[in-house]
Amino acid sequence: MNEYTAVFTGDTGLFRTGPAVPGHPEAHCYLMPAAPSAPIDRMECSAAEGDLLVVLNAEGRAPLPKDAIVTLLTRQLDRLARPGASV
Repeated sequence: MNEYTAVFTGDTGLFRTGPAVPGHPEAHCYLMPAAPSAPIDRMECSAAEGDLLVVLNAEGRAPLPKDAIVTLLTRQLDRLARPGASV
């Protein structure tokens, strides 16, 4: 499902390319279509970690704080990569 999302969002040309997620090449972020003057922006990210599909949806006033969103996703993926580390 994660790979399908990456191919679909990249090949259709409808979505804007989102930021990369450092250390997680399987993670894909993209921004929803929006007019340049739109007051609200949306970004979605997905990543596979083991047998889990992680999806992050962010919506807010444009421009979105993409770095903060990617940091949140990176922290979650890092945590999932180390099962039991938070216990």
